[in-house]
Amino acid sequence: MKPLKQRSLLPIGPSLCLSLILSSTTALYGASVATQIPLNSFQLNGSAHLTGANSITLTNEYYQAASAFVPTPFPFPAGASFLACFYYEAQTPEPDIPADGLAFVVENLGPDSPAYLGLSGSGMGFFTLSYYPAIAVTLDYFPNAITGSPAGTIAVATTEGVDLVQTVPNLPVLPGAGLLRGVWIEYNDTTQRLNVYYGSTTFQPGMPTLSTVLPTGLSTMLGGQVYFGVTAGTGANYSIQQLKYFSVAVSNAQGLETPSVRPAQPDFASPVDQITRRLRPLGK
Repeated sequence: MKPLKQRSLLPIGPSLCLSLILSSTTALYGASVATQIPLNSFQLNGSAHLTGANSITLTNEYYQAASAFVPTPFPFPAGASFLACFYYEAQTPEPDIPADGLAFVVENLGPDSPAYLGLSGSGMGFFTLSYYPAIAVTLDYFPNAITGSPAGTIAVATTEGVDLVQTVPNLPVLPGAGLLRGVWIEYNDTTQRLNVYYGSTTFQPGMPTLSTVLPTGLSTMLGGQVYFGVTAGTGANYSIQQLKYFSVAVSNAQGLETPSVRPAQPDFASPVDQITRRLRPLGK
């Protein structure tokens, strides 16, 4: 897929995307261990570039679109599940307004998947205004000109610019340098339930910010394999949006599937390197 050079009209607040991916048992019960994927192994597109061994600057100027994808696909047959979480850091130079936003993306475009890149501005590097086999959890800090969603929206959206479900949880003010926000995503293909958690610390909240049942299972929508990544965009205003941590695990009937990259230490003071926690059955 070739990068799209168009820009959208209105900006959305900035944020940094990171995904911390948690491994799980096949049935999503029992202990779960988070394993970091080094950011220097990602394919970077658009304005994304490395700023340190484990930091990716996604946007740092006006009218930018950026994406960063794990270059290796994950097998994702019917009944599979994944757990993911990303941390981000963002700063907005005065007098700009935080813009535009970011997205955690699950997609499958075949060999072109790691090069996925959508529109700038309200596109947040994800929306293309055309159909592609992809779905995203988006975080908008400014009213979105494509979807019509208000400021401070978390949504599950498609590439055409349609929010399947959204909530306005009054997102906390964007952090400055050295401060992180966390987003956690749980998905179970058997129930088709997607849970999204958002927090102003690096600890997962007890209750999801958004929970929905997808109309089509991801194993069906994406053809049995998936690519994971984060995207971001800026428009007439901008924020410096940086990805600080990313990890992912997929569980299926054949056991845990992970890409062939080695774990690395985060370059920030995380409260945990590997997290072990007790999982709840999804859909309960």
